Amino acid sequence: MNRYRKSIVSTKIFVEWNDNPKMELLMNDMPNELAELWDEWLSDIENEENAKNERTHKEVNNGTDAM
Repeated sequence: MNRYRKSIVSTKIFVEWNDNPKMELLMNDMPNELAELWDEWLSDIENEENAKNERTHKEVNNGTDAM
């Protein structure tokens, strides 16, 4: 069993405006409703990544190819 679970510790949101192709870091406050959805989405990503890592770890320990 993989004892180390990955977790997202930081995110940044960049935007590209229609008048300038340079990506800019968005510094605006996120509305609470969106922040809750964002956190849920990031948790889903963490869970998927950890499940993938656990499957790979089990396959390696069972002597099968991880692919």
